[in-house]
Amino acid sequence: MFQKKVKNGVPLYEVFCEFPSVSACITTREGGVSEGEFATLNFRMHCADTEENKKENVRRICMAFGTEPEKIVTTTQEHTTEVKRVGKADGGIGFVRPRFQEGVDGLVTNDAGVTLFTFFADCVPVLLFDPVKKAAGAVHSGWRGTVGKISAVAVHKMAAEFGSDPRDIHAVIGPHIGECCFQVDRPVYDEFLSAFPSLGGCLREEKDGKYYIDLSRAITKTLRAAGVEHIENMEMCTVCRSDEFFSHRKTGGKRGCFAALIRIRDKEETEVAE
Repeated sequence: MFQKKVKNGVPLYEVFCEFPSVSACITTREGGVSEGEFATLNFRMHCADTEENKKENVRRICMAFGTEPEKIVTTTQEHTTEVKRVGKADGGIGFVRPRFQEGVDGLVTNDAGVTLFTFFADCVPVLLFDPVKKAAGAVHSGWRGTVGKISAVAVHKMAAEFGSDPRDIHAVIGPHIGECCFQVDRPVYDEFLSAFPSLGGCLREEKDGKYYIDLSRAITKTLRAAGVEHIENMEMCTVCRSDEFFSHRKTGGKRGCFAALIRIRDKEETEVAE
């Protein structure tokens, strides 16, 4: 279940709303201070946006989400299938401390208060929550990560690290480039065909020789094959809704990034939420 809310002047979509022990959200491009192609709530850290704007945007999302930069962990996001366990000792990586140097596109934790932070502009946000083991995951799944089934890697990582039963894990697939707009060339189409030979409606070929891919359907199939039964797709195309979300495809790369965040609440915060 997800709901759009405005918190401290920042519009965002809260997800996993039915669970008091987790806080999770996906931001829009609204509510920040950046200008031009980065307007306004930009979390693309390595870009021409000013350091002052980026710091203020981080401050604003921290106020809205109830966290601090020192408790956020993010990654380099290099379109890999690497998923890393992090904890309180990793707090601040990506914002007040250097990012991981290795290519990491997924994070998992069971430490309360640690905020997993991933950022997007057409790629797929996948958030995971295990209400039994009180564990969380955040995945950046571009087309390469989707072919590599990074969502399943994250589920297996949660099982190995925290003893999560995949049947207990809940997943949310956030806004991303939809099948309506994700036109690809034949080599990319062939990679998906090889990775998902039985996906059917995930792959579409038009009579004019154009190819389209449904990333959310591919990820759903991947999660189900990994044993996840509870999956919610927000069904929002970032290209069609580029007024609300940053889109690389729509702008030809002239854009910022929106974010997906998740953290396990501590006992006191959980009691308040209940």
